Amino acid sequence: RELAETLNRHYRNANLRLTVSRVLVERFMPQDQYEIRPVRQTILGAKTSGDSTIQTRLSVRFHPHPSAWNLELGVIGEVVSNTSSTKGPAVFHNTGGAHVQSQRFLKISPEGYSISSAPTAVESRDFLNRMSTDFDGLPIIGEFARLIAREQFNQKRGIAKRITQRKIAEETDTELDKKFEESIKQYEQLIQQRLLGPLDRLRLDPTVVSMSTTQERLAIRYRLAHESQLSSFAPRPRAPSDSLLSVQVHQSALNNTLERLGLSGRSWTLPEFYEHLGNLFQATISPPDDVPDDITVRFADRSPVGFEMLDGRLRLNLRIAEFRREEGLQVRNFTVTSTYIPLADGLDAGLIRDPEGVIEIQGKNLAIRDRLALRVIFAKVFVSQPKISLISQQWQDDPKARGLAISQLEIRDGWMAIALSDHESNMAAEVAEQTQQTKAMLRTLVTDAAQSEEYR
Repeated sequence: RELAETLNRHYRNANLRLTVSRVLVERFMPQDQYEIRPVRQTILGAKTSGDSTIQTRLSVRFHPHPSAWNLELGVIGEVVSNTSSTKGPAVFHNTGGAHVQSQRFLKISPEGYSISSAPTAVESRDFLNRMSTDFDGLPIIGEFARLIAREQFNQKRGIAKRITQRKIAEETDTELDKKFEESIKQYEQLIQQRLLGPLDRLRLDPTVVSMSTTQERLAIRYRLAHESQLSSFAPRPRAPSDSLLSVQVHQSALNNTLERLGLSGRSWTLPEFYEHLGNLFQATISPPDDVPDDITVRFADRSPVGFEMLDGRLRLNLRIAEFRREEGLQVRNFTVTSTYIPLADGLDAGLIRDPEGVIEIQGKNLAIRDRLALRVIFAKVFVSQPKISLISQQWQDDPKARGLAISQLEIRDGWMAIALSDHESNMAAEVAEQTQQTKAMLRTLVTDAAQSEEYR
């Protein structure tokens, strides 16, 4: 047991870490919403009708917790109504206003989640604009009827106010709980389909190593590793102190996933291979158009596909036991390597193929002809995907993300770290400067390569 605990602590540590700031959560929360609703209700025997305008705004607070995400979601509503109430021969035309405040407390831990609430508070006020009765056209009797109607109105005004406040609170709680439940179900379904489902099918045993909440940040450390696999064992890069979002991914998270894909043990045609990946990740994945379709691949028994993250570069290795093509090409036991470098520009971040590095083909006793043929084929595979995007286009196009920039994009010691900050951050400016230098270097490399192409 002590040995197992030591191995877990030092060689099976968290290989995925995420932190989210309260500022970023607030930035992406829905803006103030406006809604007009009809009013149809009966209060103390008076039939009330009209319409109300509702303005709703949301707020979020983080409550510190050492082992869970602990959030308070606040809903503040301002209601303005114009209604008329009819009781007997009298009609009352009112203008009302209400301030509604409600809270929902969401706690997410490794064991699950819980939702609680505080009593909804309602402060309301109403104004009688005018009134009329069926007897207004009659002298003396009309005035007497109006006097009685107003007196009854004033007597029951307090009770009616309390009933109205209770109805507003009940309607607010019912609607909030309904929307909360719908949102939770949508996110549960999304997480199950996109994350937990594929991980469970791969038997990666996703485990929360730790969760925590401070007044300004949510943090989670996660381990993706089957019980037979190792995970991270090196210190991760530290995120900038002003980051709004930071993610650190260890190469073991990717390699453990790839190892569980079941690629070894059988031969694949390219369509079969891409269909297998699509089934695992519930997505449509198609092979490049210009890659020959008469290829059959059998991957190595150990580590058929793997990533190495070191010294600012990511290396993708394909270990192949046998490669066949119908036209007569048959090669055994070799490794294909493609190298990627990180590049960020504003909110656009990705890994691009290193123009300085060619597709590496390594293997014993490989004929020059076979090596060249393999390099041409695999160059088409990798060139078809020259960039691996790290920030989705949907995020980049979202107006709420305007003003954000990459403040960290780092690869070292088996880790890849990426962070977002305000575009005026010093770290964001440093990343932007590094990007310009890298682009200048890449332009030089491309120019040199073009000039030497005839010689090659």
